[in-house]
Amino acid sequence: MQADPSRLASWLDGMRRYGCAKLSGGRAEAGALFEVIELFGYVRETNYGRHFDVKTKPNPANLADSALGLQAHTDNPYRDPAPTVQLLYCIENSCDGGENTLVDGFAAAVRLRREDPNGFGLLAGFPACFAYEQNAASDYTRASLHSRKPMIALAVDGTVESISFNNRSIAPLSGVPYEHMIAYYDAYKRFARIIDDPTMTVSFKLKPGEAFLVDNRRVLHGDKQAKQLSLCNFFQFTGSMEQLWDPTFNARLAWEGFFTITSGPRGSVEPLPELQPYYGVLLWAHFESSKHNRQALARLARERRGYELSDRAHPERTWRAVDAYHREHHGTNWLTWEYFEMLRLASENRAINFTLHCIELSEAEGAGPHEEAEPPGPLCEGSRVRLEGLVGRSDLNGRKGTALRYDSQSARWEVRCDDVGDVRVSDASVSDARVSAPQEHIRVKAPNLIVLPPTRALAGEIGFSIGGVYTSLSGWTGKRTADAVGTVQLVLLGRWLQQRGCAFWSLGHCYSPEMDYKRQLGHRIYTRAEFRALLQKHRGPFEWRTADEEAAALQCGERVNLRSGDRCGEADLLRM
Repeated sequence: MQADPSRLASWLDGMRRYGCAKLSGGRAEAGALFEVIELFGYVRETNYGRHFDVKTKPNPANLADSALGLQAHTDNPYRDPAPTVQLLYCIENSCDGGENTLVDGFAAAVRLRREDPNGFGLLAGFPACFAYEQNAASDYTRASLHSRKPMIALAVDGTVESISFNNRSIAPLSGVPYEHMIAYYDAYKRFARIIDDPTMTVSFKLKPGEAFLVDNRRVLHGDKQAKQLSLCNFFQFTGSMEQLWDPTFNARLAWEGFFTITSGPRGSVEPLPELQPYYGVLLWAHFESSKHNRQALARLARERRGYELSDRAHPERTWRAVDAYHREHHGTNWLTWEYFEMLRLASENRAINFTLHCIELSEAEGAGPHEEAEPPGPLCEGSRVRLEGLVGRSDLNGRKGTALRYDSQSARWEVRCDDVGDVRVSDASVSDARVSAPQEHIRVKAPNLIVLPPTRALAGEIGFSIGGVYTSLSGWTGKRTADAVGTVQLVLLGRWLQQRGCAFWSLGHCYSPEMDYKRQLGHRIYTRAEFRALLQKHRGPFEWRTADEEAAALQCGERVNLRSGDRCGEADLLRM
């Protein structure tokens, strides 16, 4: 094209007609893209500079610098005017996967108009809001950019003139009237599904020296996830099923940094240790600085819904909820009952450094309207109870707690009261309430315990802790509503883990687009070597030589101090 103006004109005409054009035969060197631009136009400089280098980085400030896939989008809709013609030039592309994708936004809009005329009218009739905020600590110049424009802009004759679509830059839709908000979001989701439809997508992979040109007002571009980020090595052991499912053996694998899943490659489900190349790690400084978390916590402080977190209050219920959620949404659940039982047995072994956690979010007992409550069950280990009818310690009447175990010798139940810091039992001679050591449990006769109906779980997860490290395994949430209980559970759990001495939160896999909530929480991507170094620093020994050693680890903050039946209200966590 440099030597033949007619070929350049033909190439640009194709760009005008189709909104995109590809080029090959260029130099695979930095700066070569400017040679292409000089053939027909000029560079419009932004806060990114005259050009933007896309390179995969472990902890990118921009999602484009990650190996995650990007949904097809238009660039920089928060600018006014937005970029028009964009050139993407390949210098090096050594990864497996990561193909470029293009979607004709005009065709997507026409399809929406045909399938949902009212939704089309909403996206064309009301302005969407787009925003970009960048602080000076990043790789880019500090900037605060905002714009309002319809996602589908129409010319005076009603034809589609431009598309503005970017789910990472969308801001609160203050330009949409309240009475149209739900319908607008429905139209937005439908438009997104059309854009994600594989039949709307053209995919290709650029080679060094190749480039493509797009009309950013019409053609949406994206890329598929690089396969190297999701590549995991699995280790399959030989032996009997009893050996493969041995709780201590699998707990030791977790202590060494393996993330074990389940698989059935040999005709039966068995544990399969996984060696991940990358890990999602959440440090508390990043958690507290996350804008997403700060907004969620501020909303909780305003609304005061009375949420409560519990650990292992109803373990089987937690697993059933996880199982039902994943079978409904994914058709299967890798965290099988056999796997859950293996974790439970490992956790019950007090000689090893491994604890199972079954976290549930609920509204505090007696807080707010509920669906018809479940009837109280029989008095058993883990039952929520209320103390009634005590004579020698009438000040304890009305106090709630958790039944831990039945002592057949004294014919009493050991109960851990809520708010144990306020409990002071000094008279060990009373017949109906006795103190156990240390002074945070009491022993009570069964007639003095009223079993409370179980609270309704709203969201939750299953995880485990080793020393001061908590690892999430799998979670669930109820039907999505404006209450966003899934987000509530995560941000309150983050606060609870901090309160209970957790050094950091391991979020496991970091490469699935469905796991964007981890980025919102503030995770950073660690290589396996970086993750293992952090794990070794905070995990402690695998075997506790004595009970005193375990107690010392708790006292020194070297172990997550969450015990079976522990509960914590949102008010305590919001005060941190």
